[in-house]
This record gives sequence, C-alpha cells and structure tokens, in this order.
Amino acid sequence: MTQILFNQSSEQMILNHLKRVSPLFKPMLSSYVDLPIYAKKIFEKANRIEAWNNGCLIGLIAYYLNIEESFAFITNVSLEKEFVGRGIATQMMEMLYIKTAGKIKVIKLEVKSINSSAINFYNKLDFKAIGKGYDFIEMEKQLNRN
Repeated sequence: MTQILFNQSSEQMILNHLKRVSPLFKPMLSSYVDLPIYAKKIFEKANRIEAWNNGCLIGLIAYYLNIEESFAFITNVSLEKEFVGRGIATQMMEMLYIKTAGKIKVIKLEVKSINSSAINFYNKLDFKAIGKGYDFIEMEKQLNRN
C-alpha cells in the first residue's frame, strides 16, 4: 500500500531514491546535478511530499516556499519506474496543494525541454509555460484561493 507523507525521509533515503530515479530523467539527473549535494540540500532546505511503499521512499516532490512573494518553487518531482501510471504523482501534487493552501498563489517549476512526459504531466495539472531558458521551460500554476 502506498502512503503519501510529509517530510519523513532522511538525507540518505533521499539520496538512494535520487540514484534509483536518475536514469528516468531526460537527461539523466546525475548528468547535471551532484546527487549527494542535491539530496543534502533537499533534506535541509526543502519541504517534501513523499510517496512510500512498504517502508521505501518511491516518490518525491521537493519544494521551497516563498511566503513573502506568495509562491512555491518545485525543485524535484520523481517517482520510481514501477509505480508510474498509478496516479501516485498526481496524489503527491494534490498533497502539495493541501500543504500550501492559503499560503501561496502560484506554484512554479522548471522542466527540461526534452522531457516531454514531464511536460505532458504538468500540462494535465493545468501548469502553463511562461518562459524558456537555454534547455528548460518555466511553468507555473495559478491557484484559485479565496
């Protein structure tokens, strides 16, 4: 059974997860970030929505909150291959909406331009492209909070 939890993982668990999912990124995550340094930064500075299955971290959304400017920036969305297509990433995103309710107006992220499956996922969740960088697309989702 898969559970969606908040900030339960250790730095080592995050690192192990990132190593397992790195080949699923386009390009491979480890080709553009130092995984141990990234895991440490996520553990120490980011909020984390985590998917767990049988005691193993299988999915992760890491994000930073900027309350002053009313937005969250997602730095990582990852899910292990055997769990893709089961709605788990969508459940993690829904938990992100719950955790940020009333605190922010916008969720922002950057996605590699060649990662069409991730872009399609974000489009389904009503993220819109707002800009482009050298090899990435900036996307954001406006939250309707009253």
